[in-house]
Amino acid sequence: MDTVYLSFLTCILGYGSTSLLNRILRDEMGLIYNLNAYLHTYNEGGALIISTTSNSASNIDRIISIFGEVIERLKNRGLDKKDFDRVHSIIKSQILFKTENPHDIMLELGRNELLGINNNRSIVDYNNLNKTMENLKEITYEYFCDFLKKFFEQPFSYYGLLNEKEGEILCVKY
Repeated sequence: MDTVYLSFLTCILGYGSTSLLNRILRDEMGLIYNLNAYLHTYNEGGALIISTTSNSASNIDRIISIFGEVIERLKNRGLDKKDFDRVHSIIKSQILFKTENPHDIMLELGRNELLGINNNRSIVDYNNLNKTMENLKEITYEYFCDFLKKFFEQPFSYYGLLNEKEGEILCVKY
């Protein structure tokens, strides 16, 4: 179930122009051009990576500082219910679209059947879509806010790439 919560968090932080970090860092402060979040999960752990492009390498410290402020706000006050509901709809849509893509289905099933690689951290069970949708319904606003508190109590590391135009600003280990 942690993978589902992490998928929610990834979407909240960096999926599209309405994501929390895009709104703050791009729309409000004008520090970045774009921002994307990626979740990589494995049986042993994984990483949540946020990548951004800025107009100046001198912005990286400010970007990291703002990110830390956003993390503290999520940890202490949780997430706005409206943002949670929006992300819940996005995740549901992503799951349904994934099940329509034969490439995604065959890749996952091939890993399981041909290579014996069982990614039990995947949020989509291609053999039981009803179970996947039921699991999604169990993700409530209250449970998610509790997850945020626990997740952000764990140590994580910032990684700044001081390139003229691009910067990877965060890697969260779990």
